[in-house]
Amino acid sequence: MFEEASAVKETVIIKRDVEFRAPVFVEGLPGLGSVGAIAVNYAIHTLGAEKFGDLYSPHFPFHAVTDDDGQIRLLRNELHYWRNPAPDGSDIVLVSGDCQAQTPEGQYEVASTLLDAAEEMGSKLFITLGGYSGQPDSDEPKVVAASTSTRLLDQLKGTGVEASPPGNPIVGAAGIIVALSRLRGLTAVCFLGETKGYIPDPRAARSVLKQLSKLLGIDIDVVGLEAEIRRIERLMEQVNGPEMKRSELGRRVGRTTYIS
Repeated sequence: MFEEASAVKETVIIKRDVEFRAPVFVEGLPGLGSVGAIAVNYAIHTLGAEKFGDLYSPHFPFHAVTDDDGQIRLLRNELHYWRNPAPDGSDIVLVSGDCQAQTPEGQYEVASTLLDAAEEMGSKLFITLGGYSGQPDSDEPKVVAASTSTRLLDQLKGTGVEASPPGNPIVGAAGIIVALSRLRGLTAVCFLGETKGYIPDPRAARSVLKQLSKLLGIDIDVVGLEAEIRRIERLMEQVNGPEMKRSELGRRVGRTTYIS
């Protein structure tokens, strides 16, 4: 749908013009437990969001990939949008992708480019999704949050979210975007689902999506994640036995089945 940049000397977004109503940006890129990536890709699929842009950066890993039809392409982040049917509702821009920037400079550059786009589109709220390392001991992993707004944090605590502990490092795009938002006067919040982290964790992604739905006041049906949760659980039962090594687990997990 979009032409790739002819030269990627800096981070750039290539997109078509779309009119939005005060869009809320929601970012979820590969990271710990793939929590943010699973959540955002699932939301894109479930809501039927439409792609309207690509982000390219020289700070992405230095390899290319092939699509299903065998055509080679650069690694990228993608921008999709969902038009809110409610007359007074905000549209949603969902940011997904192959990877995150691999350098500190790249993290700041990509985050700044996304925030520039958000401000140009009239966004007043940026939400990032990710995972944090822990040992979840229930069917509903905990969700912690960090925000530029104490008022928003107080509101979230009433829905079962815990504030991220003081000094807790939030690595990568999930943290950098929110911290840079504070410097710009933009309200932003990060939702982190508790995860063991070494395999994709759809259970933590489900917890994060439930909190996202509450905050945005929209219905993201998470039933479709149940089959993926059961599949991961079966693999975990096998890896705890003598017949499967960690490398084999990674091969069998592969990509989550609902990601388009």
